[in-house]
Amino acid sequence: VGYHFGRTDSEAANGDFDQHAFNLDFTTAITQKANLNFGYRYFLTNAYNSNFDFTQHRVILGLNYNF
Repeated sequence: VGYHFGRTDSEAANGDFDQHAFNLDFTTAITQKANLNFGYRYFLTNAYNSNFDFTQHRVILGLNYNF
């Protein structure tokens, strides 16, 4: 479980923004050499020009195998 805050000063047309990122990750061992990873990310972006505010949801699935 995690949280990250970022502030960006941008010269782009969208301007400056703050971003809050929340994550939840789960990893389990399938075998001694293989792990299965599952994650969820939620991003909340607040632009100083509120017309550019947005949210994102990401689901992450991964398999790690050690040779």
